[in-house]
Amino acid sequence: MPDIRYVCLSDLHLGADNSLLTNLRPASTDVDITRPSPVLVQLVECLKTLISQNEDKRKPTLVLNGDVLELALATDNIAAMAFERFIELILPQNGDALVAKEILFLPGNHDHHLWESARETQYLKFISGKVPGTFLDIPWHTTKMFNPAPPIVGSFLTEIIRRYPHLQDVSAVTVYPNLGLLSLDEHRCVIFSHGHLTESIYRLMSTLRTMVFPVRAAPSAPWDFEAENFAWIDFLWSALGRSG
Repeated sequence: MPDIRYVCLSDLHLGADNSLLTNLRPASTDVDITRPSPVLVQLVECLKTLISQNEDKRKPTLVLNGDVLELALATDNIAAMAFERFIELILPQNGDALVAKEILFLPGNHDHHLWESARETQYLKFISGKVPGTFLDIPWHTTKMFNPAPPIVGSFLTEIIRRYPHLQDVSAVTVYPNLGLLSLDEHRCVIFSHGHLTESIYRLMSTLRTMVFPVRAAPSAPWDFEAENFAWIDFLWSALGRSG
């Protein structure tokens, strides 16, 4: 079997009480974030078994493909602590790390707010190099699908990870909404995407805008859909639910 170079995990919904990867108290629906759920433990054990078959001892890259944290139906602290339990399993203090030090994170709809935070940080770094009074470009709504550089370190996930002394050199690099990887001969391609922008509910503002202004050109690219719908996605799936 070819070596595993990437491990892609999607829709963990860490922190949600209806996620099998969030630990619950016995005979209860109350979340217990002091320990990982049995399903999460077995998931990581399964990954260990698969990755241990690699002949090359390089660590595979972990791709967190959206809805890793549950920000719509859980508060930030619960989601963060559930993520800690996951990190402790894949990057243990006593034992071999399961994945490489650079983690790739593609925000989904339930953790979309982390993209907003990342792109605002990126924009601040961009304008810090501009002379006051010069024209400022509009903030980016997406990253490049191929070779997204410079990397955007997602501060929320990265800072949670780096709270552990042995993980000071680990980072979660944010890309959005798609990431493409080419084979060395460039004859094959794999695209990672959470896919929410392909669903009509996440393009609702574009649909309404076209209904009101039917003569306008409808959006066709991810940037355009994100630019018209990012506030809607962020509001309903990252902010409103946390307000109760």
